[in-house]
Amino acid sequence: MNLPTLRGILTTDDGAKIFVTMDGLSLIRPEDQARVYTATLAFRTGDPRYAWLNTVFAVQEGVLEMPTARGRAYWCEPTID
Repeated sequence: MNLPTLRGILTTDDGAKIFVTMDGLSLIRPEDQARVYTATLAFRTGDPRYAWLNTVFAVQEGVLEMPTARGRAYWCEPTID
């Protein structure tokens, strides 16, 4: 088991800076030794064009099959009334 953690700045094509955090859990898939993972994602930015990201909580799933990686992110929203 591995606990991947990422903190970094994303720069969009239009020049906005977005701070991203990722915290997850990673396991080795026995049949091919690829690493499969799930993680939370959160974002922070002071750029008004992307202010909506400040309220996003997301989860990500993926697989690292060296030398490539692939994955998906899902935006989570509350559904309880």
